[in-house]
Amino acid sequence: MNIHFEYIDRMIVAETKRIDANRAIDTNAVLLANDKAIAQASVLASQVVSSEVALRSLVENINNQIDERLTVLEKSRYENEGRKGLSSSLLMMIAGSIGGLIVFIVQKLINL
Repeated sequence: MNIHFEYIDRMIVAETKRIDANRAIDTNAVLLANDKAIAQASVLASQVVSSEVALRSLVENINNQIDERLTVLEKSRYENEGRKGLSSSLLMMIAGSIGGLIVFIVQKLINL
């Protein structure tokens, strides 16, 4: 009977070692997975930062281009409106002067 108990004790010790070995393997697997997750998070974080910098630069360039184009369009519009206003005013002044000159000449002819 004593041999039987020794055999059972050896089996218990062997089973305990097997369970401890499995637990050590699981613990190492979790640690490895954690290390890989940290490395992936670090890579993703750096990609997000570089992507953010690139997008910010792109948006800034687009805004600058739009601002420049709007400035050119506004300047052109104001210049064209100024020319139109000046041209019509100038034409009206010339027409008025010519009309006044014609009236002056007609009156002088009538008075002759």
